[in-house]
Amino acid sequence: LCIEFIQKLLQTVENFREKGLPIFKALYQQYDYLYQREVVIEQFQSTLPGKAIGIDDFGRLLLQTEEKKIVPVSA
Repeated sequence: LCIEFIQKLLQTVENFREKGLPIFKALYQQYDYLYQREVVIEQFQSTLPGKAIGIDDFGRLLLQTEEKKIVPVSA
């Protein structure tokens, strides 16, 4: 069981290395706890409230502001 898990994990890592994040975005969205939730981003001594609406192709959080503007946020 452990060997099978490790083989799957290595295969997944190799797919990620070859094809990047975009092929995993649909799968990620199924498990995205923050999706469509109201959040507040604290960054550089300021706050930005909005709704988490997923990630972009670079893995940055996409935040929809109250003005409906979509802002990519990274740490």
